[in-house]
Amino acid sequence: MPRGPARSPGGRRSRIRARNGRIHALDRPRPDRKLPAATAAAAAFAGRSWPLACILLAAALSAAPAAALCRPGAAVPRASSAETWLARAEPEVRTQLQRDKVSFPEPGILAPCTDLSPALVVFDHPPEAVFALLLQTERQAEFLPQVSDLRPVSRAPGPHVDRHEVSILFKRIVYHVEQHWSRPERRIWWQLSPAHDNDIRALEGFWELHPLDGGRTLGVYGSLVDVGPVLPRRMQARLTRNNLQEAIHALRAWIDRQDAADVQQAARAPGAAE
Repeated sequence: MPRGPARSPGGRRSRIRARNGRIHALDRPRPDRKLPAATAAAAAFAGRSWPLACILLAAALSAAPAAALCRPGAAVPRASSAETWLARAEPEVRTQLQRDKVSFPEPGILAPCTDLSPALVVFDHPPEAVFALLLQTERQAEFLPQVSDLRPVSRAPGPHVDRHEVSILFKRIVYHVEQHWSRPERRIWWQLSPAHDNDIRALEGFWELHPLDGGRTLGVYGSLVDVGPVLPRRMQARLTRNNLQEAIHALRAWIDRQDAADVQQAARAPGAAE
């Protein structure tokens, strides 16, 4: 049978995705955003989608080049308090946070960086302790089973750089993460190290910490990962949805089970006191 005229990428609706049990339509691709020739050809044939990536290690493929991504270290406005962040969240998000200590709000909470996938987390340690533990990036393999090898490349002075090796569906992926931080702002942010070779296209994210009553901490999280053509697009999207919640819950449990001695040791690590 003869086929009808091909639809242009800009005239086709983006795919829809499920998040927190509800269906949301993603924004249409911006008409002024130019694609590489190969990507544009594939989009004209099969349609184009712009899934939101959720976390390092396994994330959805974005058609945008890395240079177009939001820079969370500078672009996500810092809120003045935990109450400010909580006021931005929907009531059901706050209810889930109170019940489970973890919730996953809509990307709009991180505006203007709505290409990042957010999470809100309540830790049972104060901000100074959580900050120090988060800076021990070389210990991520203790709670992330996807990480088969993690090696520090460089430490203070300057940003931390770690070499990550992960296995996704029997594929070996190696990339280098550059960590930055500001202790006065209780903020940590990361990106791919431009000084090293990486098997993924882009990785960015941040943590921001605020004190809560009872010596607890509200952690505000956002991340975006684009692994490029390593995995099929639909497979990446499915892995992303599954891995985001598992990884955030695992991180929270790992931090909360650290005792006073672990916290003190982390506070003495390079960078934690800067």
